[in-house]
Amino acid sequence: LTSLGFLIAWRMDSTQGFHAVMSVFLLPMWLLSGAFFPEGTSGVLGWVVRLNPMTYGVAGLRRLLHLVAEPAATSATTPPLMLSWAVTLLFALTMFALAWKISKARTTGDLL
Repeated sequence: LTSLGFLIAWRMDSTQGFHAVMSVFLLPMWLLSGAFFPEGTSGVLGWVVRLNPMTYGVAGLRRLLHLVAEPAATSATTPPLMLSWAVTLLFALTMFALAWKISKARTTGDLL
């Protein structure tokens, strides 16, 4: 998520604009990740939840925490642990690569 923020902030001119855009991206991602509300299993909202990469991070953490306590505590709709960590790692690497690429690009404000 830090790389996603960097990716968005790199081209922005104002801090206020950055915070507005980040609240438009991060707040819905956070609310639809299953951290606060139950995971949607059907309809359009279910697809949005399944496409949200934060869902898999929350599910992976939830599975790890319940693995120690009691394995049957996680629901059947929660993604498997390996899938959760694979999606989280793929999202993190993709955002990092895009942030790296955009930071190497020259902007109009560069002095050299």
